[in-house]
Amino acid sequence: MQRRAFLLQCATTVLAAQQPGSVRQEFTNWLGQWAGNLSADNPSSFIRAVDPQMPGRNLLASHVAALLRGWVVSSSVQIQSFDEELGEALLDWSVHLAPKTPPGVSERRRELLRLKTVRHKKRWRVVQLEPVDFFRPPALDGNGSSGRSSQ
Repeated sequence: MQRRAFLLQCATTVLAAQQPGSVRQEFTNWLGQWAGNLSADNPSSFIRAVDPQMPGRNLLASHVAALLRGWVVSSSVQIQSFDEELGEALLDWSVHLAPKTPPGVSERRRELLRLKTVRHKKRWRVVQLEPVDFFRPPALDGNGSSGRSSQ
């Protein structure tokens, strides 16, 4: 688990090095920590960064809690674009999901996510995230497996 968090931190550090001391660097560092909460099996910290008024927040919280109950999550996030003025980002987010208990089949996902953030007192807050279903747990078939092939 520490290895995944380290790899994510390395990826965000490389991206942040492009503009040292910038808002983008601060955002990139925050994003690495936020995504790292999934790999660290910490749903409360992940959801704490989401504004309580965000549309779909309850569904996101439910998805993340269920996902982390049954799956080990490894994340990789790359910023495709970031608008400092609007706090909007397009993220290329990949996850590898491995079942915590057998039987089960690993699953990989990759999708472009739209994120809108606001910054309050040096803290970033997610006010929009689409699609929220990216974080849904894999559907289980009658045998307890996700029914998807491992990659």
